[in-house]
Formats: sequence, structure tokens, C-alpha cells
Amino acid sequence: MTYDVMVDIDDVLFPWADGIHERAGAAGLHQGQPYTQWSMWEDYACSKEDWMRVVGEAAEDGFYIDTPPMPGAIEALRRLHWEGDRIHLVTARGFPWPGAEFDHSDVIKDWTQEWVWEHAVPHTSLTFAKDKVAAMHELGTHFDFAIDDGPHNFADLHEAGVKVYLLDRPHNQAFDAPRRVNTVGQWVDIILEEAPHE
Repeated sequence: MTYDVMVDIDDVLFPWADGIHERAGAAGLHQGQPYTQWSMWEDYACSKEDWMRVVGEAAEDGFYIDTPPMPGAIEALRRLHWEGDRIHLVTARGFPWPGAEFDHSDVIKDWTQEWVWEHAVPHTSLTFAKDKVAAMHELGTHFDFAIDDGPHNFADLHEAGVKVYLLDRPHNQAFDAPRRVNTVGQWVDIILEEAPHE
């Protein structure tokens, strides 16, 4: 038996928040303190505009193409691929932020596809969508398992009957998730242990 699995990209396969946090420090927005939420500017006590400028400049510097994957994440996905599971990458990338000085929404999908192919990320589909439950319906399938770092995505997918796991990240510590993992590899171990593949 094989399964349909949904995998988020940012902060699951691609270390987006850590990379932006590092760049924000280099830009002087913080002095080494950790971030505890996705809206990092609130931790830094800086303006959202200054933080968004760091994000925009990172994009223009090749951040979305040159950043290596989270350690072990792609290798773990290949284990599911070898078992015949259908891997659906679903990301909220590619939508403009209101008021952003830098808008890369027109090219970020191309950068994402380039990164996925460059790192040989196994996948059956790549979907750009903010609503991951809607993406599931548009794909005409039901995700048996999913992994995401966003509490709102976890809640929506859980409500839709998906066995979703929250990947532990600094920005989701305040969310009480009934299923949480530390790595993509741990998530894959759970699937292979719980779900028969013969």
C-alpha cells in the first residue's frame, strides 16, 4: 500500500526562518537574541518594513536558490519515494505581501522549482497555495500524512482529517500540537512504522 503525503517547503525542507534571522542579525536588527515567532520584527523590536527589507534583499541575493536544504530532510523524503508514496509539495510562496518594498511574487515560483530540481527533491506535485486543504481538494486526493511548521496549517489539515505533524521550530513553540516531530526523518520513521507499505 502507498500513501499521499503533503510536505511544506519553508522551515520543513528549506531553512527560511533561520536564514532570515541570520541576515537580520547581520543587518543590525538584533544582537543575537533568538526569535520566538514568525513575525520576527516583534522579537527584534524593529519595524516590519525594516524586516521585510531584509527579506527582499535576501531574495535578490539568491537566498531562494543558493540555500541548502535542512540537514537530512531530502534524504528522508527519498525513503518515502522509494516506498512508492506520492509526495505533494505545497507551499505558500509566490503571493505578494501587501506593502512590500520588494515584490518577488512573479519569480519566486521559478526560483522554487529551480531549487527543488537542483536538490533532487522527490515529488509527485508542486503546488503554490496558501490554503493547503484547498490544495488537497484541487489535487483530487486526500493527504494521508502531512508535515508543516505552521500552527494554522496544522489546525486546518487536522480538521480535514489529515494525520498531520508539526515540525518543531522556534516560531511554533506556543502552539499545543498533539503530534510534533523534531525532524523530517523522525516523521518518515513514524509513517514507515505505522503504515504498511507491502
